[in-house]
Amino acid sequence: MQLCIHTHGIDLTDAIKKQTYQKLELALDRLEGKICDISVTLIDTNGPFLGGVDKACRIEVHIRDQDPIIIEDCDESVDEVIDRITDRLG
Repeated sequence: MQLCIHTHGIDLTDAIKKQTYQKLELALDRLEGKICDISVTLIDTNGPFLGGVDKACRIEVHIRDQDPIIIEDCDESVDEVIDRITDRLG
């Protein structure tokens, strides 16, 4: 599984990378070998100084011989949005 994580306004820490990879691996286990690549985009829509539901996540999964799966969601924290979006993906 080739994973590419893009961020805008969010520091891409090792913890975020690890959490994202592990959650995606669990959610997509049944499609092993069929996935071409996965793109994850994390955005802090309000910037670092404003709170609220401003952490957006978009996951795009490219599966061989199928249209891509695209899921978007927002939450107050990066951890929560990654958890919820990968649960939906599963």
